[in-house]
Amino acid sequence: MTEDLPPAFLQQVTDLVRRVVLESTGRSLTPKPDDRLIEAGHLDSMSIVNLVLALQQEFQVTLELGDLSEANFGSVRAIAHMVRERQG
Repeated sequence: MTEDLPPAFLQQVTDLVRRVVLESTGRSLTPKPDDRLIEAGHLDSMSIVNLVLALQQEFQVTLELGDLSEANFGSVRAIAHMVRERQG
């Protein structure tokens, strides 16, 4: 995860995470790129499933079962890096 992310892309992922959390949990969230989403209780199993579906649709990527880890979903920045890697 050493590649720098374009600010617009990071914001796009942030907005998607915010929308999915609101739709899944009813909680408003304004995450910073390195906020710990799972540790802080912002993402639970159902919201992660909803987020996977939204990421696949929004960014035209395929996420595998092995992608579902705290390393990949622990923060907005981690999610963005995972998506960029899947985009090739």
